[in-house]
Amino acid sequence: DDGRSGQGNRLFGRQAWLGLSGAYGTLSLGRHNTPMYDFGVQYDPMGISTRYSIGVQDATFQSRADNSIKYAGKFGPVTAKLMYSTGADGVAGVNGEVPGNYKVGREFGGSLAYENGPLAVAVVYDELNGNTVAADDNKTRKVAVAANYKIGSVKPYLGYRYARFMTTPTSQTTNLYWAGAQWDLTPAWSLTGARSEEHTSEL
Repeated sequence: DDGRSGQGNRLFGRQAWLGLSGAYGTLSLGRHNTPMYDFGVQYDPMGISTRYSIGVQDATFQSRADNSIKYAGKFGPVTAKLMYSTGADGVAGVNGEVPGNYKVGREFGGSLAYENGPLAVAVVYDELNGNTVAADDNKTRKVAVAANYKIGSVKPYLGYRYARFMTTPTSQTTNLYWAGAQWDLTPAWSLTGARSEEHTSEL
């Protein structure tokens, strides 16, 4: 049912999916990188590294989802992605395993990106429900926007992520900002610098 083995009790800890690809895009079923993860890889100057990246401050950017269906299509300079999971984490709680309850562990989101020449800009949304029956109305909603622009051998980055954590009866919001740049010194050497900062407030 879940293929548990190593890597956090998983046989397939990265991705494992099956799908069809054609002129209108790719549709697949299985365990996927979320659109938020794909967004982070391209718009985090540190590339979702385990240190110094936006993924260190917000694990959403390193997220994958079990039991999911994902669509990705590229239309000229525009790329669209959609994902829906009936239970995003099959080794935590009872995600997606409760007959008649579609909200437990549900995750969905999507992204829209525009790339043309040196410019790349994108927006992404993600929503995740609680992973137990008692907490299925708890939600985490996140939206992020970012861009990068190649100027010769230098590529600057700029991004922002808003998050709202709704856990009855409280609610909390956070704002994450980041900026950075990559400088290709030679074909073999490059320098990357980044700065990120997060602010939290209670509602």
